[in-house]
Amino acid sequence: MTLPAQSPSRTAAPVSGWPASEQQRYFWFLQQLSPDQPLVNVLATLRVPFALDAEEVRGALRAVAERHSTLRSQLVAQGDELLQVSLDADAIPFESIAVRDVEEARQRARAEGHHVFDVAREAPTRCFLYRAESGETVVALVCQHAAVDRYAVELVVRDLVASLEEELAEPAADALEYQDYARWQRAEHEAGTNVEWWADRLAAVELDPTDPAARPVQHAEVDVSELVGRARAAASTFGLMLGTVLLGGLVDEVGGDRDLLVGLVVANRLREEFAEVVGPFARLVPLPVRSSPTESLEQLSRRLHADLGAALARQEVPIDRLGDELRRRGAAFQFPSIVFNLVSAKSVAPTLRGQSVDFDVEEIGEEAAHADLVVVVWPGEAWRAAIDVREGGRYAGYTPAELVRAWTSRYPPPAQ
Repeated sequence: MTLPAQSPSRTAAPVSGWPASEQQRYFWFLQQLSPDQPLVNVLATLRVPFALDAEEVRGALRAVAERHSTLRSQLVAQGDELLQVSLDADAIPFESIAVRDVEEARQRARAEGHHVFDVAREAPTRCFLYRAESGETVVALVCQHAAVDRYAVELVVRDLVASLEEELAEPAADALEYQDYARWQRAEHEAGTNVEWWADRLAAVELDPTDPAARPVQHAEVDVSELVGRARAAASTFGLMLGTVLLGGLVDEVGGDRDLLVGLVVANRLREEFAEVVGPFARLVPLPVRSSPTESLEQLSRRLHADLGAALARQEVPIDRLGDELRRRGAAFQFPSIVFNLVSAKSVAPTLRGQSVDFDVEEIGEEAAHADLVVVVWPGEAWRAAIDVREGGRYAGYTPAELVRAWTSRYPPPAQ
């Protein structure tokens, strides 16, 4: 990845606020289109097997909010600029609620997860402490996606637990914040980094607009432990990553002999300096793929592996300038046929006062989806996948369950 001469660094904040990142502008724009609908909120819940004091949790929340300014930053339009404007750490709403049991706490937390944030007028974070009659407590954090992504919310939970343990260390004097990433990203985009590379590849994609629609399937969630288990064995045999092999199989089933545009949801944390920064880094990388029925799974997976490496190294690209370049070449900016999101197992396994804390995170809401087929895979002890096909989706006539069965039958476990 070509970087500007100046590396990310701390700077003094302008009085009016900081320019928003491309990811923040994206979520702000979607909210303007659907102001009364939750787009994507991230809900994190911690089930603690003993009572927590409300003021103790409030103090820990304040300490974390002081450290991670995106949790308390509004997005305010000023002229042609969208700015991050940080509020005081106490601006994050906090409420302590008595409930009957943990199940009621979870139901209430999930209901709060559908809160419609007005990111121009309120903090993009809310916190709730549910006190069950059993003495257990559930802490729930609801964050708008303009403030965090899945990886970032794990950093928030880690620091919240550390603060409750009174072990939250002071950040280094030169520690970066999300505003520094937004400033660095702007420098990259003003330099036009990676625009030509992406335009060369995307302009060559020829999606078929006359592809006949399969019978409409709105949603299906399929237990694919056998599917992923076999892909895991194949990945081991090929010496490739599981995600690459699983994507290869799905592309093969969906593709036939045609061009596809696969949207890859990536963490987008290539710079080590941003590893501990809380904010929305994740982005959708469009990967052009030519599917061929004469290619084996191993051949397709190896080709995807090479294409993925090149694409991920260039994932920071200004979408608006890329769109302008494609139009200049007479090519359309096309939306992915498939969106593939490989969600890694949670890296946080919190303990509090020597006891394990049950931690869960999920995304709630409905982001504007243009893809026909959305595949989300969670690796972990319980392998599963959600294959979500929008109404009117097109993908070789399969229902999601049939797609999984076809993939499984086509690629049996390699011989031991």
